[in-house]
Amino acid sequence: MNTIWHEVPPLSTAPLLPQTRHRVHTAVIGAGLTGLSAAYHLLAQPREVIVLEAKEIGAGASTSSTGMLTPGIAQNLLALIRQVGRAKAQRLYQQTLQAVQYVVTLLTQEQIDCQLQLSGQLIVAQGKSGRHRLAAQAQAFEQLALPCQPLDTASLWQRIRLREIPAGPEQLPAALYLPLAGSLHPGLLVQGLAQAVQTRDGKIYSHTPVVQIGNQRPAVLSLANGSEVIADQVILATGGYTPQLGIFRGRIFPVQLQALATEPLAAETLAHLGWSGRECITDSRRLFNYFRLTADNRIVFGGGWPTYDQSTVNTTDLISRLNRTFPVDVTVAMIWRGVIDYVLDTLPIITRLRTHPAVIFVGGWCGHGIALSIAAGAWVAHLSMQGTWPTYAPQFRQQPPLLPTEWARQLGFWAGIQLMSWLDNIS
Repeated sequence: MNTIWHEVPPLSTAPLLPQTRHRVHTAVIGAGLTGLSAAYHLLAQPREVIVLEAKEIGAGASTSSTGMLTPGIAQNLLALIRQVGRAKAQRLYQQTLQAVQYVVTLLTQEQIDCQLQLSGQLIVAQGKSGRHRLAAQAQAFEQLALPCQPLDTASLWQRIRLREIPAGPEQLPAALYLPLAGSLHPGLLVQGLAQAVQTRDGKIYSHTPVVQIGNQRPAVLSLANGSEVIADQVILATGGYTPQLGIFRGRIFPVQLQALATEPLAAETLAHLGWSGRECITDSRRLFNYFRLTADNRIVFGGGWPTYDQSTVNTTDLISRLNRTFPVDVTVAMIWRGVIDYVLDTLPIITRLRTHPAVIFVGGWCGHGIALSIAAGAWVAHLSMQGTWPTYAPQFRQQPPLLPTEWARQLGFWAGIQLMSWLDNIS
């Protein structure tokens, strides 16, 4: 499905020839941000690295997002503290801040122009409990010495004028401002990373789906066209499509999110919104909306109900959310959806697979993929080349939680979304 980011002409690549056998040092499966970053960093040392992509470069979640470059993992900082404790939560969040900064450094180093705007992030209170939720988060940020600025109603309205003033006591924050965040053009970012891989003599093969991964070392990768790739090392960066290869089935959920883009806003419309800082924005709900401005002044807006299956996107709900958010009339130009790799505890997975000793898996971003996936490319390259985990990087558990049987996964996902929606509604 095309998105606004596919207006960038794709790089020219070709599939591997059918009925052939190839011997390489490292094969990366998946040419999204994670796979391309891993290949780029692996090519820092002389070795043959190929990237195998089932569709076009960046065809998955990488170019289906809203292009928000933000820190954080899990639902929010408080949820992360409840999961892993204060000390580890502080370290993990600091790593996400460093990941954002690393993306900025890499873009400068490789001269990738992807319309980066380091404008910060606003988290805006929604519902009767919104200000209370943000006050608790602000306290956690302060106690862990993490960058965050609470904003009152007047300060929020100096940055952007939304349709509704956040409800709740005025002494509690109307929004939180996170300074190290921004937005970019993910299509240009994918293209720039792919070019950097090719500059380092990496080979990228699009329309080359892998259908089976051998469980020996070296690993034998069977391709859909009858070819085989024999690799000493495999980096698996297939996101929400990973269960199709029989790996982490029941642990990674292929969840579909939806987004839209408006037509470019007129100058008077922008002036009415007062969005001069061009911050990227989320709200405080559990099923939250998130949106930003593009370089050509479109609103890119995501949110609404995620889906576990291939059901049709509820475009009416998404457009309704857009119209309830902004006090101006806007015209929707395009709506799309994309598959992310969701796990029950919302923490990433970076590990060598026990069942496949040649394979390192990296993913489970749960929608926080841009900064972390690119930084993780460097971590995975270190693990692949040195055989040890880098001391400067966060360690995650080897296996995410399991929800056995397909009917239980569908029912559990539906029940979880219903519960979050109910909690949002009563608040």
